[in-house]
Amino acid sequence: MKKSTLPNFIPQMLGFLFLLSLFVGVLLSLKNPEFQPFEPDHVQAQLPQKSKAHPMTLAPEPERPLVSHPASAPGKADELYQKAVIAARGHADDETARRLLQEALRENPNHIQAADELYASYEARKDWEGALATFQKLESENNAGTSAGLDYGLGRIYLELGHPDQARVRLEEALDSDADNPLIREQLALAYNSMGEREWARREWQRLAQDESAGRASLNAKIKLAEDLFAEGRWAEAEVYAKDVLKQDPNNRLGTLLSQH
Repeated sequence: MKKSTLPNFIPQMLGFLFLLSLFVGVLLSLKNPEFQPFEPDHVQAQLPQKSKAHPMTLAPEPERPLVSHPASAPGKADELYQKAVIAARGHADDETARRLLQEALRENPNHIQAADELYASYEARKDWEGALATFQKLESENNAGTSAGLDYGLGRIYLELGHPDQARVRLEEALDSDADNPLIREQLALAYNSMGEREWARREWQRLAQDESAGRASLNAKIKLAEDLFAEGRWAEAEVYAKDVLKQDPNNRLGTLLSQH
C-alpha cells in the first residue's frame, strides 16, 4: 500500500500561510500607515514612544551677531572708547574724541557708554542738529542685528528736542537689548515724565534708587523721587530719599534742604 504524504504536506502548507500573512501585513502597512500588524506584548513594550512635542514648536533662531566680526569688535570698540575719553579729558567738544567715539559705535552699535559720551560732546556745544545728523548717519551705516547705543543716543536727542514720544520708542528699543542699563532707564523715566506718564516714570526711578550699583543714575533717581514726594506733601517719604542722597553725596544741597524740612 502507498504510504500517505499528508503529514509532510501540512507543515509546508502552514509555513506558506505564515509567510503569506507577513507579506499581506507589509502591503497593508505601506498603503495605510495607521495599520499596525499584530506584535506580541513584549515586542511592543520595546518600541520607542512617539514624541509629545507640539508639531509647530520650532527651534529658536540663532542670535544675530552684534557686528560683522563679533570676536574682535567689542574689544576694539572698548579700545576706541578709552582713547576717546583720554582725548576728551578737559575738552568736552574735542573733534578727535568725537571721531573716535563714532568709530567705536561703528564697531559696536550697542556701546552705550560711547553713545553717551558722543551725545555729551554735542550737548556741550548745544549742537542738536549736528548730533541728530551724526547718529542718523551711524544708523544708516549700521548692518548689525541690534543697535542699543544708537537707539539710546537718538532717544536722548529726541527728548532734548521736545519729542518725548519718539524718545520713548527709541529708549524702549534700547532697553530691549540692554535691560539692566541704568543710563537707558534714567532717560526712559524722563521720557515717561515728559509725556505725563508719571507712574511709569516713578517706577523707573524707584528701580534705579534701589540699585546702588547704578551710581549717578541712582543718585539722580533719589533726588527726583524726593522732589516729587515733597511736592505732593509726602514729607516723611521724601525725607527718606533725601537722607539716602546725602549718604551718596554728602555735599548735595538739595538733599540737605529736604532732609531738614
